[in-house]
Amino acid sequence: MNVKVDGGTADFTVPSSVGQYFPSTTFSTGLNLPQVATLGVGYKVNSKMTLALDVNFVGWKSYDSLIIDFADNTDKLKDIHSAREYQNSYIFRLGGQYDLTEKWTARLGAYYDMSPVKAGYLTPETPDADKLGITAGATFKVTKKIFVDVSFLYIEGMKRTDTNLETQFGGTYKSKAVVPGFALSYVF
Repeated sequence: MNVKVDGGTADFTVPSSVGQYFPSTTFSTGLNLPQVATLGVGYKVNSKMTLALDVNFVGWKSYDSLIIDFADNTDKLKDIHSAREYQNSYIFRLGGQYDLTEKWTARLGAYYDMSPVKAGYLTPETPDADKLGITAGATFKVTKKIFVDVSFLYIEGMKRTDTNLETQFGGTYKSKAVVPGFALSYVF
């Protein structure tokens, strides 16, 4: 699938001495989104516990370059054609669910997400490294039709040092994310 942007707005904040080279303009771009194939299996250990394992194949190879076409080019503002050369990757997930009582269900899980970015193509606008995610959650069954869910996701990006071949911009990247969640569900 290709996602396109036509007529996007580009406004630049630069020193007045170079302002003539960076006019406000429009741009177009596109991104080929990867296909995802998933193979999973679940196993009901007993009446209260279910385990699940799945593997995702992510076709990131479709993202071979970043192209931004500015409507108005100058000597300093040129269209961007930057190689990305992403490679296909995998995500491995393992999780479990346990019915504590008739009203409470608890969940735990983990995943390992392999980076699609090859050495030499890491960029600061989209740094990427292998990631480890830990998840936890619970469901409270208020009635037969109303459920309250809470969840928590912690993602740790592995430390990665690289220098981009095109720009020679190098750095060390490390990321963490904490994502809480809450849902109120009604089943018809």
